[in-house]
Amino acid sequence: MAHILVVEDEETIRNLICWNLEMVGHSCDMAADGWEAKKMMESGQFDLILLDIMLPGLDGFQLAQYCGNTPVMFVTAKDGIDDKMKGFQSGADDYLVKPFEIVELLARIHVILRRNGTGDPGISIGEVTIDMRGRKVYKSKIPVELTPQEYELFEVLVQNRNIAL
Repeated sequence: MAHILVVEDEETIRNLICWNLEMVGHSCDMAADGWEAKKMMESGQFDLILLDIMLPGLDGFQLAQYCGNTPVMFVTAKDGIDDKMKGFQSGADDYLVKPFEIVELLARIHVILRRNGTGDPGISIGEVTIDMRGRKVYKSKIPVELTPQEYELFEVLVQNRNIAL
């Protein structure tokens, strides 16, 4: 799946986000302040960066300047329209206001990764392989016939494995 940097100063929120991302197959790095995040962005390659705005050191708007071509989603308590506009003007791909449902966060992440063509195009679970780009499912390398609606439901369940829906 994808390698995601989570930049959040509140430890419980940071850990909760990473735990849920790892539960559905992503890998995470975490940063608690703007300076730490900037160093990680300079030395690491990420498929997505989740940024809080109100951070010690560099704030999320300042950090967005260092993200280059990496997609950015702001995850913040700042819910004013001016903040949202500033977020999108700074190059954000999405903006999610706290508190949020983790399922919504995961869905938005999936959309960004799909749109940018990043992350793993396929998933294997036991004998089942899912070709996400080709929208095909195989069991023991034998194609499984699914209607479009069945595939959509299957994909949602697989992408949110280990989460009650």
